[in-house]
Amino acid sequence: MKIKIKKALCVLFAIILVCAGLSACGKSPYYAKITYSDGSSETLDKKDIKELRRLHSENEYAYDEKYSRNKIEAVDRIESISGQGRSGAKISTYSWTFFLDDDNPIIVDLREGTLVKFYGELAEKTTGLPLVFVDTIEIIEEK
Repeated sequence: MKIKIKKALCVLFAIILVCAGLSACGKSPYYAKITYSDGSSETLDKKDIKELRRLHSENEYAYDEKYSRNKIEAVDRIESISGQGRSGAKISTYSWTFFLDDDNPIIVDLREGTLVKFYGELAEKTTGLPLVFVDTIEIIEEK
């Protein structure tokens, strides 16, 4: 009887450890899906996005050839919001930069740390983070 209880406790403990490990290894919510002009697409995880940013900073021609003018769907957190006078707001996430017009109603709900999903088109290489011409933006999680 004692052996069965010990085995049951060991199994229960193992299940708890596995569950704790799985929740600690949860997938990152950050990603970018690039849809190329030929219709093919590629989903980038955090590591791939770092590679894209590295290419963006190191080789303008290679970046423009591969990424500019392609569609993007991405999820990232807002890092900063700054006004651009009458032209709107400059929004920087940890990996991207985009601008929103002053009359865009979502601006008042954005805060640093807010998790957003946006759709748009990648611009040609600029200084700073890769620039996205955003068509649609939605809040996933407010911070």
